[in-house]
Amino acid sequence: MEKEKIIFVYIDIETDALRANKLLQIAAVTEDNRQFSLHINPNADLPLSCTNITGLYFYRNNLYKNGRLLPSVTVRRALYAFKDWIIRLNHKVHLVGHNIFAFDIKVLIKHYMRLKIQLPSNIVNIHDTLPVFRKNIKETEIDDHKLGTLATFLKIELKHPHDALYDSIALKDICETFIKGKEIELYDLLKTYEKPLQFFIKQQEELKIKNGYL
Repeated sequence: MEKEKIIFVYIDIETDALRANKLLQIAAVTEDNRQFSLHINPNADLPLSCTNITGLYFYRNNLYKNGRLLPSVTVRRALYAFKDWIIRLNHKVHLVGHNIFAFDIKVLIKHYMRLKIQLPSNIVNIHDTLPVFRKNIKETEIDDHKLGTLATFLKIELKHPHDALYDSIALKDICETFIKGKEIELYDLLKTYEKPLQFFIKQQEELKIKNGYL
């Protein structure tokens, strides 16, 4: 039987805080290097802790990073743009993210549901690289399994940490470098930590019923 044709898309987001009340950036890169990145105007001041980590801040109705004005859009426009970009890939999509099970996919789904926007219908599965690398790189070999530490360990350049596009590109490079060294296929690396998108949608729907926060 012929394998289902899929494309892996590495994704990362930036938010205002761990509670992720505001999305500030959505970015992704495909395995064949097609890129998506949009910054989102928060329309409100950002916590100092967010600025200290990401360099992002809100001033006179605009989003800035380290003193530079960033083109930014509404969260609704960003979510629709990301949806359209994913659909135009014209393949079944597997999203790959670092700690995506615990954070990124939950935040994205929460915002899509809050604005009553349908998620891209061609997203099939989600893969989390954090447990993947915890399994495949022993604690005796590396200080921790954060993205930056993995990049250093595998001699990957992480140009601009806490920029979602550069983090997505770094994750792609990390995965590709690792599988090349192990002489394995990407799916063989990622398949152990794979969940269907519908698992997370159902999870958020249950939270909505329980807490009424959406």
